[in-house]
Amino acid sequence: MSSVPLSEQLGAMAVVDQLRHQQMQVQEHLNLPQRRAEVAERIRTYYQAQGIAYDDALIEQGVRAFFARRLAFEAPEQTALQRLTTRLLLNRRKLMRILQLIVVALLAVQCTRVVNDTAKTSKVQDNVRTAEYRSSDLSADLAQHQSRFDALQQAVAQQPEPAVTRLLGPLAERLTQVQTLLTHRPWPQLIDSDNRDSVQQDLDTYERNTQSARAQLRQADKGLNDVQAIIDARNRLQAVLHNPAFTAGAKRFGVMAQQARVADQAIGNADTQGIEVVDREVGELESQLDRIQQVQPLIRRLDEIEQQLPALRLPPNDLRVVRAQAAQVDKAIDALQARQASDHLSTLDSLLVFARQALELRVVDRYGVKSGVERCYDQALCNQGGDSLQGKSWYLVVEAVDAAGNPISVPVTSSETGESRWASYFGVRVSQAEYLKVKEDKLSDGHIDDLAMGSKPANMLSLKFNQRVAKPDMILDW
Repeated sequence: MSSVPLSEQLGAMAVVDQLRHQQMQVQEHLNLPQRRAEVAERIRTYYQAQGIAYDDALIEQGVRAFFARRLAFEAPEQTALQRLTTRLLLNRRKLMRILQLIVVALLAVQCTRVVNDTAKTSKVQDNVRTAEYRSSDLSADLAQHQSRFDALQQAVAQQPEPAVTRLLGPLAERLTQVQTLLTHRPWPQLIDSDNRDSVQQDLDTYERNTQSARAQLRQADKGLNDVQAIIDARNRLQAVLHNPAFTAGAKRFGVMAQQARVADQAIGNADTQGIEVVDREVGELESQLDRIQQVQPLIRRLDEIEQQLPALRLPPNDLRVVRAQAAQVDKAIDALQARQASDHLSTLDSLLVFARQALELRVVDRYGVKSGVERCYDQALCNQGGDSLQGKSWYLVVEAVDAAGNPISVPVTSSETGESRWASYFGVRVSQAEYLKVKEDKLSDGHIDDLAMGSKPANMLSLKFNQRVAKPDMILDW
């Protein structure tokens, strides 16, 4: 057996003694009833040796109280920070949840801020693109207006027009102003949170400028339209003045030459009086020309009739009738009332055709048509009962026929109403005896033997009645 160094032995014994001491302490704590009994017995022995009176129950109570506090931990008084730390440690689960919520909320706030920031930047970028589109559209509109302006300026250079010249000056200034409003510094290619506010301010300024530019372009468009309207009105006036119908019509119709002067003055003052006045006056001149063109054939026809009248050799009374009708035609022509003039001319032509014909006047003897009528006026005695003939008159129904026996309409003026019209049948007043004679003749065999009532010679308007007609009063209705 080899020798053991003393140092190792002493070291090992120290460890063994320490373990043994720890074991003894553990045994003392684990075997508490025995330990209390031993301590109580030692106290009794001590009190007996010292001659001190004692009470076993009191010793037992004291020993139990000592051992009850022996293993109790009495925490020292804590500071506020220590209490807070302790409370947080004790509630660490809840604290962790709260911290998690706070972290999530902070992350949400940060994400929202990032999203909002990105959205603001994106909105500014969209606004820039919109502004570029609008700028392109407005620039195209401006180019179109400028092109129209240049074309009108060239037209005025070839055909000077004072009113147009006065309007083109302000128009040029307006278009220049629009060009200035649409001019802006280039938008940055990169837009971020650092420059977006300044870019948006520039966009707001440009938006106000584009609104003003639009208003200016609308005014420029109206001005260009007015200039074009003035040039068109001048061309319309020139077309009227060079129309042969105007040259011929102006000699007879002074109102037309006067209207041409009014239209010319309106064009010359169009920049102050307005396009509406120009259009109205030139339109009135064109309307007059149109009406003159409508009446010119009527004028020629009326001239032909005037040349034919002497050859007809109409009686003075008939000639006055024809002249009166021709005067109505002439009056309607002077008023440029083509329809009325045409109607009057048709009547005049009918009169002349009627005048040239030789006609026979005879009593109507045709089935379904009365040959005579009796007339009794409302206030006359004949209309109050009895056999009175006062206020009563008798008429034979007459027609005019040509040599071939064809019925011809006749211009008749009613003695009752004063109405004049062309009639195929008309009543001619006769005596009662003549009326009764014709009536009996027709009742005898259904026909009238004596039809002759007169004639209308050629080249004459007046009707010539025979002796059967007491008074040549005529009626149109019965």
